[in-house]
Amino acid sequence: MDVAIRAVNWIWGYYFFSGSSLTREFKIKMFKCLFLHGRHILNNLEFGLIRGNHYLSDIAGLVYLGIFFQESKEGKKWLEKGLSALKEEMKLQVNEDGVDFEGSISYHRLVTELFLSTTLLCLKNGITFPEGYMTHLEKMIEFVMYYTKPDGTAPQIGDNDDGRLHILSNYGNWNRLDHRYLLSVGAVMFERVDFKAAAGDFMEEAFWLVGAERLNSFETLYAD
Repeated sequence: MDVAIRAVNWIWGYYFFSGSSLTREFKIKMFKCLFLHGRHILNNLEFGLIRGNHYLSDIAGLVYLGIFFQESKEGKKWLEKGLSALKEEMKLQVNEDGVDFEGSISYHRLVTELFLSTTLLCLKNGITFPEGYMTHLEKMIEFVMYYTKPDGTAPQIGDNDDGRLHILSNYGNWNRLDHRYLLSVGAVMFERVDFKAAAGDFMEEAFWLVGAERLNSFETLYAD
């Protein structure tokens, strides 16, 4: 899990700084290290009788690395395995009402973030998902809307270790109980006015996940 999350964030960091003065030597060293991350994840999948957010993190890492190295034989293998498992885990780990099976608000946020970020990356790269998968993802965000309190915070129910795939704003000072960035993304992704109302604003996390061009979609999203 830790290796996968590190790989995802290194890839985010690479593209964030790719227009700067990264040297060829640095890139080669980084690419080699990321490649080893992919091999390690595939050979150490946290697959057991009960599969939870650890295994899902592994899968997210494989998808990110598979797309990053999609021109290589192993990269294609990682992506194929990751996509297959991602669809399977959506059925296994998410109940019909969109709630993560682990029964924890904080882990629901983590699992939603894992599915959402990885799905957005795939869609950006022309990879689509079955209607049932997308419906489950929408319901996961819908549950976030329903548990968000009027003050914008989430209740503390169940286990919590503040797990995240990536923290894209206010690092070191982020509000652990504010999950509304997921609603910001869901509002433009699924054209849901109620998600927008519950989010209250287009959060900075949403800016990084769906792009500045979607801000206009958010602002013009109104009920008929």
